[in-house]
Amino acid sequence: MDERRFLILTEAGRSVAEITLEKHQFFSAMLMEAGVDPKTAEKEACRIEHAISTESFERLKRLKKEYTNHSAGGTCAD
Repeated sequence: MDERRFLILTEAGRSVAEITLEKHQFFSAMLMEAGVDPKTAEKEACRIEHAISTESFERLKRLKKEYTNHSAGGTCAD
């Protein structure tokens, strides 16, 4: 923290924070789309974002994109 009590991140720390935020937003949205109430979805997304591997997360993102494209009338190759 600096003298104004702001947290200063290194480039590596910033990268980790950005990836963690992306995971949190992804899982919060997925849980709410599945019908989980927002408060519970936020709480559980916090747990998932730290437990899931990068490989698994990337595969889930790809699967969601393919499903979304397919549902919207696109092809899986989009």
